[in-house]
Amino acid sequence: MSGSVITVDFITGLLSGSFALAIPLLLATLGEVFVERSGMLNMGIEGMILLGCFASFLGALYSGSAYVGLLVAVVLGVAIGLFMGLITLKMGANQAITGVVFNFFAIGLTGFFNRFILGVTLIPVKVHTLVKIAIPILSNIPIIGFLFNQNALAYAAILMVPIANFILFRTNVGLKIRAVGGNALAADTMGIDVIKLRYAMWALGAALAGLA
Repeated sequence: MSGSVITVDFITGLLSGSFALAIPLLLATLGEVFVERSGMLNMGIEGMILLGCFASFLGALYSGSAYVGLLVAVVLGVAIGLFMGLITLKMGANQAITGVVFNFFAIGLTGFFNRFILGVTLIPVKVHTLVKIAIPILSNIPIIGFLFNQNALAYAAILMVPIANFILFRTNVGLKIRAVGGNALAADTMGIDVIKLRYAMWALGAALAGLA
């Protein structure tokens, strides 16, 4: 009779895989928190993640460095965020519709340029990825040791959670963000540049989505 498939290695692999998939979602969610706290809605997160993924892949492919790829994704994310701000804040387009349309645009754009640049091949193109940084002793703990054997971006994503909380609820900048999201007209009468702040939140949210 065969043994149970529920082994320590199985549980560790399941948790490790789930954690790896959660990191991009965490980064994108943190960006959306800042966007929504400023009173806006970003429905184009999936498209931003997709474009950021494609941009970082190309950046890593042509530069030979995964970190250059991440930098390209962040820069593209900021540009996308400012563009979304222009569409929604300056031109007054509906935020939900703009986001949904952007998602479809991103799917088509990345699919087209993927075939145009890389062609169609049965052998996947490989690029340099972020190396894992194991924390001594902690990384050897059974089952949860994988939490301490992650790449730099995963560690940074975890640290961003308390940092984001501190910024939003313990700083003057966070107070302005929440004030704009709560009552933009009242915040404007208090001297807060609502449009400028919302542009900044669009850029930050899109940058984190691109990083995701």
